[in-house]
Amino acid sequence: MGEAQDAGAPSGLWEWFSPSRSRTITSEPNTRPAVDGVDDLVLLTDVPPGTEIPPAP
Repeated sequence: MGEAQDAGAPSGLWEWFSPSRSRTITSEPNTRPAVDGVDDLVLLTDVPPGTEIPPAP
């Protein structure tokens, strides 16, 4: 069977999910990706408590 693969974002990046686009996007930490149209991004990366997540524009 082999080893389980890591399905998370690469180290040092945040991973976001867009339900309307059915895809994931990565960004630099503390940065919200710019998207065209509706910004329905949901942060998937676990961040330390107290971390400020940039709001949708």
